[in-house]
Amino acid sequence: MARRRRAVLVLRYLEDFSTEQIAQALSMSPGAVRSTTHRAYETLRGLAEQERSPDDRLAAGG
Repeated sequence: MARRRRAVLVLRYLEDFSTEQIAQALSMSPGAVRSTTHRAYETLRGLAEQERSPDDRLAAGG
C-alpha cells in the first residue's frame, strides 16, 4: 500500500484525526483526503478478501 494511503488510514483510524486535520498534516485538500481514504480502505478490503479461504467466501455468500 502506498505511503500516503497508509498515513491517511493511520491518522484517521488510529489517531482519530478529522479530515481537516489530516489534510493539514499531509498538505492535502480535504477532498483528496476523502478519496485517498476510500481508495486505501478498498485496497485493504481486497487484500482481506484474498486472505479468506474459499470456504469462508462461500459461507459469506460470495
